[in-house]
Amino acid sequence: MQKLIKSSLFILMFIAITGFSKSYSQKLIFCDSITGNKLIGQSNEFNIDNVNRIVSILLYNGDVPFTTSKLVMQFYELTNDTVETYLSKFDINVPPNSKYYVGRVPFLSPNKYKIKFYSDANKLLADEKLTITAKKQPTGNAGFAVVLNEIIGFYPSNFKNIIGSPSAGVGMFQSWSSNENLPGYEYCWIYAEGIPKYYDFYNFESELIETNDSTEALNKYAEVAKIINSARFNCCVFKMEEELDYKNKENRKKTIIWYPSLVNLGKDKKFAEMPLQLLFTYPDISNTKYKVKFRIGFNDAAEKMLYSVKHSNLGK
Repeated sequence: MQKLIKSSLFILMFIAITGFSKSYSQKLIFCDSITGNKLIGQSNEFNIDNVNRIVSILLYNGDVPFTTSKLVMQFYELTNDTVETYLSKFDINVPPNSKYYVGRVPFLSPNKYKIKFYSDANKLLADEKLTITAKKQPTGNAGFAVVLNEIIGFYPSNFKNIIGSPSAGVGMFQSWSSNENLPGYEYCWIYAEGIPKYYDFYNFESELIETNDSTEALNKYAEVAKIINSARFNCCVFKMEEELDYKNKENRKKTIIWYPSLVNLGKDKKFAEMPLQLLFTYPDISNTKYKVKFRIGFNDAAEKMLYSVKHSNLGK
């Protein structure tokens, strides 16, 4: 049986909320996300977009604090809607005076589940059924473009809904695994620079190939450039700005940059600040292989500043 979730990506948190704008008859609620006091995309059925599906879980205790010091969240697989097969559980410490619990769980495979919450005295507090379905994605170049559209859609929120487990940060830099990957390219991550909680920028990167064969790398570079040039994007219209070929020995690389020449009606204006970059790097002292990377956003804060000055009127 495939594991239900990746424990390293399991995100647990209590949130400080003075009260929602309405009373919920359900004690256990599933949704896409929670913004302020609003539940976005509330449902008991969700679709796996690509690699996994992040579901936000809200346990609501009415207007009174929890009387338990610990919550036990248990996951079951459902067969024929009635037969329960135990999968896993998580113990959650309850801060004093907490009335709500919110967790975010990545599901890896389509199935029918039941989630249960118990108190530390093993009293059932709430349970609900949850269905995870699988959307059949287009394959090949079309599939790449579909998923790329989805990932680009997370740019205005700093990729909040697809940020996975953190890696070790260095100084002003931090990176996380991505919970949504481009088809066929499992090594994707989200990267930030700045002070934690106040990062200057976020980007999404994917390593498309690493090889000793220059022809293989150049073919991949050309293949992905062709896909991006022919794709239609939901957020905006892109224009290929330039192809840069750096020939100095210390930093030899080729880069194609696309910038948004028009943000589509009704889309977040933050898309106007979002370049797409395709990078081909040659072997050097620190790396013996040819690499091709794809990036949504900027390499660093300095690059973002220069881009903003140069394209201050883009997408408007």
